[in-house]
Amino acid sequence: MGVFKPAAGVTAAGFLAVAVLAAAPSSSLRSTAASAATAATAPCVPNRPAPGVLPVPPTIDTAKTPKFTIWVDRGKGVGTAPNLTYPYCYVDTDGGATAYVEAPTIRVKQGATFTMTLVNRIPRSGPAPSPAPSIIPADGDCAWLPDDGPLPTPNPQMTPGGYFEHARVPQHAMPPWMLDNDTNFHTHGWHVSPYVDNVFKSLAYAEPTANTCVYVFTVRSSQPPGTYWYHAHLHGLSNAQVGGGLAGALIVETSGAAEPPSTLLVIKNAPVRGTPAPALKAMGGMAMPGMGGSNLEAHYDAIVGRAPFRGLRKPAAAPPTPIAFAAFSPPPWRSGFPLPGPQYCPAQPTTLGDATLLAVNGAAIPTYINGKPIPAIGPRVSQIRGTTRRYRIVNAAANAYVNVETVDDAGNIIPLVVAGRDGVPVNWNLETGRIDPSEPPTVVEPNVFVPPSGRVDIDVTAFRPLTIISAEGTTSVTSKDGTPFCTGYVGSAMSRLNILRVQPLLAAGAPHLMATAPAVQQHQLRSAAAVLVQNDAPKVTTSRAITFTMYPEGCCNWNVTETGVYAGRNPPPSVKALPFTERPFWLAPGANPPDPKYPYVPWIRVPQHAVEEWYLYNATPEIHAFHIHQLSFVAEYSPFEATNPYQQVFLDTIALPAAHITRPGVTPPGSYPVITPSLTKILIDFRNVDPGVFVFHCHMLFHEDHGMMGIVEVVPGLKAGTP
Repeated sequence: MGVFKPAAGVTAAGFLAVAVLAAAPSSSLRSTAASAATAATAPCVPNRPAPGVLPVPPTIDTAKTPKFTIWVDRGKGVGTAPNLTYPYCYVDTDGGATAYVEAPTIRVKQGATFTMTLVNRIPRSGPAPSPAPSIIPADGDCAWLPDDGPLPTPNPQMTPGGYFEHARVPQHAMPPWMLDNDTNFHTHGWHVSPYVDNVFKSLAYAEPTANTCVYVFTVRSSQPPGTYWYHAHLHGLSNAQVGGGLAGALIVETSGAAEPPSTLLVIKNAPVRGTPAPALKAMGGMAMPGMGGSNLEAHYDAIVGRAPFRGLRKPAAAPPTPIAFAAFSPPPWRSGFPLPGPQYCPAQPTTLGDATLLAVNGAAIPTYINGKPIPAIGPRVSQIRGTTRRYRIVNAAANAYVNVETVDDAGNIIPLVVAGRDGVPVNWNLETGRIDPSEPPTVVEPNVFVPPSGRVDIDVTAFRPLTIISAEGTTSVTSKDGTPFCTGYVGSAMSRLNILRVQPLLAAGAPHLMATAPAVQQHQLRSAAAVLVQNDAPKVTTSRAITFTMYPEGCCNWNVTETGVYAGRNPPPSVKALPFTERPFWLAPGANPPDPKYPYVPWIRVPQHAVEEWYLYNATPEIHAFHIHQLSFVAEYSPFEATNPYQQVFLDTIALPAAHITRPGVTPPGSYPVITPSLTKILIDFRNVDPGVFVFHCHMLFHEDHGMMGIVEVVPGLKAGTP
């Protein structure tokens, strides 16, 4: 298999030579008999490290093992205390017996190729649909997802927004043909072909070898070296499966060069208590810290004040007269949600439930409840005093935001030295595919707001004890423009999380102890991302307005829609909108049967080699996390991301702040107030993207599963500015 785990019996002292203390997973010390006995009842039982231990996930080194197998499994419940289990897990051993169920970290060199066989062992909890849909084989023993049928007939343009004022396209969260044990695989952030990294594949309908899919990945030599991740990405089940454990790290290493010493921190939803619910009910989301419950639908029920929430329907009424609006300067409109009040951040949680629990590498992260961390002791590492180590932080939780800071024991914030974001080094040149030695290797930030699926690599110099935390989200903790770091009106509060304690140790022969931090110098050079903005912004051929909306109808009606297109940069505010029809995510093939090179119908078509500017409008009362596959972009305007030339970075996910209530108090609580959509503006470089069909979506996976996803196609030879 080529899977390398920490050897049994290795102690923390054995790791001092690489300047970090990290105990081997306690489960790796169990006897073979104990492991087999556990596997017989619950293949997805997590390891239970001793307090203070940071577990180390197993590693698959593709340079040594270019062909390997990963099994997708399902927890079956545990009969003994503490009765914790993951609903799902990736394991690297056959038969369900595994000493460590945290997903293996896959390491690969730039330019390398490896073959992974993914075997789906998730049992189906219900009968197959009858009659069964027509299945069309894809490549690698996989199958295309069955299609949803003809696209819905578009509605005419209506008033944008407003639950009682807008006719929407009907949609379903779960297609009637979907099997609850289906899954697939996404290499998040990798710039590979969309027909290899293909979220339209199925492992429940796979032919001819049932429940098996073979992926052959060739990593570009120009792929930025850094921290990425992989996860399940089946529309309708992604929230349950990622929130339930199906996520692991991907590390791209520089070809022919030594990697800096580093520690991986994969933040996921914590294992749940009791026997996992069936796949369609395991919402994963214990998923949003501070929500106070494990069921997202119940959370929205409580916010809206309706019971049941999922039974709410738009009252029958004649639609109003269509009203045009400016696509790139949308007016205030009525919220799709009745809101409880004008506050940005809900009250902090006062009790610890599954919703507040996150884990790092499988160890529980202390969460502050009523001013006290629960559990009291979190994972820790030791680092030789005066040395610098890279901490690779992956937010692999289904819906949770992490606001990364480092603080000392006196509560002082220590500036973050950021080496990379979303896998891309801060001095990476996207055009040459290399690190630019003329640009600074790091940028300095007081904090980094990491949305679900985001990553940040920070270089930490050990000078005195410090803690890597996720800062509390309150109205008093805000970005430079006053936008609070929380999840919005109908989202969840963010408690402080103590992700990792870093304890300096005095190395043998060290002359003295450092009492204060070394000075952090901000390089006065342009970042590589700023170079892209400054050099290529004049080359923008198309601007697009993308609007996010959400309504409480049939459980949920979440949409992301292109509402405007302009042939050029900086469109004037008077540009008219496209017909305002909120588009559901709809699996409709481009041909019958689907052409393997054109599987599903896109509704945004982009010329290959284009540079585009996207205006992302959030017309909802909750924060969202915009993510696009296959490429990286740069923030031009964002309350959460630096846009000055010394700190700009490449991203593949960005947080979109909640819309603003513009007339609080005009309508009573529980009614539909007027809101003003928020704006985030990004520059997207399509010049090095493989042509094909892929998706963009909200990476709050509950939202993605309920329709907040769209399909884009990169087309060779397409005329610039084509809608």
